[in-house]
Amino acid sequence: MENRPLVSVVIPAYNCEKTIRSTICSVINQTFTDFELLIFDDGSTDDTTNIIESFSDSRIKLYKDGYNKGIACRLNQLIDLASGQYLIRMDGDDLMFPDRLERQVIFLQENPEVDVVGAPALVIDENNNILGLRGRASRIWNFDDLFMSSRFIHPTVAGKTEWFRNWKYDESLSGCEDMDLWIRSFKNSVFADILEPVLFYREPLIFRLKTYLKRQRLLLRYSWGKRCYMDNRSHFLQLICKILVSSIVAVFLHIIRCDDRMIRRRNEQLAKDSITDYNAILRKIVKIV
Repeated sequence: MENRPLVSVVIPAYNCEKTIRSTICSVINQTFTDFELLIFDDGSTDDTTNIIESFSDSRIKLYKDGYNKGIACRLNQLIDLASGQYLIRMDGDDLMFPDRLERQVIFLQENPEVDVVGAPALVIDENNNILGLRGRASRIWNFDDLFMSSRFIHPTVAGKTEWFRNWKYDESLSGCEDMDLWIRSFKNSVFADILEPVLFYREPLIFRLKTYLKRQRLLLRYSWGKRCYMDNRSHFLQLICKILVSSIVAVFLHIIRCDDRMIRRRNEQLAKDSITDYNAILRKIVKIV
């Protein structure tokens, strides 16, 4: 009988030829080695799949069907394909810290009651410049808070594979599929956080206003449909105001050609010493490629 890996790392990939090689290298060079890396290509039209297929590591498994079905669909497929006890997620343009798998696996093993654990992430641009830190500490104390702020930075999550199978992504909600997942499962799950970052999260300084406004409209419709779940009506009104104000600010910054501020304002600025330390880690990861 074939031995199953303890961990399944899953990556939905779409047109990420510029980054997928370094992403894969950051996974296969982890300090923890008992894993499989499952990648589902979402109908890429660039060289993404050829780059993936150039790796000879037997732990890497590529799936593709030529269609573009969206991230939620691909994540559900990857969850079904996973054979590990734990499932760890990332995107095709992110970079894992060398000990990410080790730290998250140890946390889940030492805290068996936890279903999903997330962590902060270092935000980097397309040239690997560190822009800041995001998600240092969760401020989600109750159900209503979930509507005001996403529970996790999505690519940092790790959890029990069985939990993900029980709580599939809603494929009609690409754009806020993760927020919906945490909201639906919150009262029946145990969530936790690792306080130190585990991932370099890529966010190019090219703000896409149309995409942002589309997601804000989706979030507005979703929040309206779920308003009955909120315990405090004032929290719902605060959420609606937050969505509307954020949209207005985005349009204004676009008009005055300061789109990059929409990205920078979401990040916590770091001390110079911290940036130096994190840059050293980043250089080691990139150097391996």
